[in-house]
Amino acid sequence: MKRNTHSRRSTAALTLAVFAVLIAFFALIAALAALKQRTEPLINTAAPFEEDFQDAAFESGGKWYGLCNKNSVHSVEDFRRIVSGDPLLAKHFADFKWEKARLGELDTAVPVYINFRKNGLIFRKERPIKLPAGDGYISDGNITARTYCCNDYVAGPHIKESSVPPLESSAALPAQLDEGATAEMSASLPAQTSLAPPARQSAEPTWVKKPRRTLFAFNSTPASGRHNRPTSAPEPMYAPAPTSTPALPPAPEPTPIPEPGTILLLGMGISAAFVAHYFINKVKK
Repeated sequence: MKRNTHSRRSTAALTLAVFAVLIAFFALIAALAALKQRTEPLINTAAPFEEDFQDAAFESGGKWYGLCNKNSVHSVEDFRRIVSGDPLLAKHFADFKWEKARLGELDTAVPVYINFRKNGLIFRKERPIKLPAGDGYISDGNITARTYCCNDYVAGPHIKESSVPPLESSAALPAQLDEGATAEMSASLPAQTSLAPPARQSAEPTWVKKPRRTLFAFNSTPASGRHNRPTSAPEPMYAPAPTSTPALPPAPEPTPIPEPGTILLLGMGISAAFVAHYFINKVKK
């Protein structure tokens, strides 16, 4: 009878000891995992913001965003030949008045909203860029493009109407449209956002309609084939609809996982070991 009782106590003590060792082992693993998680820095997995060109150079990362080859326009005939030889440009500049085309240069640096080519389509840059003083242009008095890259543009912010020189010859430019005339825009000019890929072509423009204004005034002189330069960039025919540039999404907060404290887990393991040691000594006695 005493042997059976002793055997039962030994088995119970051994089982309890094994159980205590397992508890201590898992407590140690949990404590190490919690310590490692606290020491590891959080990593922002948000996708980086991909920017296009940021200045008048029209190049970024080895990519060229011009509508034609760099510095390929030296005369009205050059520009006309380039446009007629490119179906996309022929459609884009369909309303250009070739008989009124003139070459010139900017007197001062000005911010503009400019169009550019990307992936076989033409887009309007949402943020203005600054064109330097002396930048060459070709204009029919309504549509204006850079001779550097053939990209057309309209004046950006902070351009006062008083800075545009007054007309000196009514025959030099087309007549202004009546107030309230509808501003036209090619359907191939979807606005580009900062964080999304270029939008597909849309049947409706995303620009606020404004009365079209005469952009440049030219002074023709019989002795020279060049024309006086305007003092600033043109008044915009239409301005981009006010949009707020979405900010980068913040990194997701890690989900808190409730875990017992490291000291508590170690204490449980040590306590279990002492309890097991006590029962084993008691059984042996």
